[in-house]
Amino acid sequence: MWRALATKHGLALIVIECVVTDPMIHAARLSSRDRGLAIAEPGWHRVEEQGAEWMPWPEPHLRLDALEPIDRNVARAIGYVADHGPRSESKNTR
Repeated sequence: MWRALATKHGLALIVIECVVTDPMIHAARLSSRDRGLAIAEPGWHRVEEQGAEWMPWPEPHLRLDALEPIDRNVARAIGYVADHGPRSESKNTR
């Protein structure tokens, strides 16, 4: 779906994968999460199921660990998008 959407619009697909590398912290964050959804939050069992089904991105991508400081992850994401996103021929179009 994402590949087709990028291709349709003539854009590069930029993938940023966000993970929590410590399973205990991941489970604790999950159990205390309440986003106010109309459906129940997924439990740890569902996360484990999805992990077993996960297919790694074949494209180059940035992997961010949510255990890192948010300002570091934001800076890395912005830098990655700047380095891999569309390049404009001119900053000023006027």
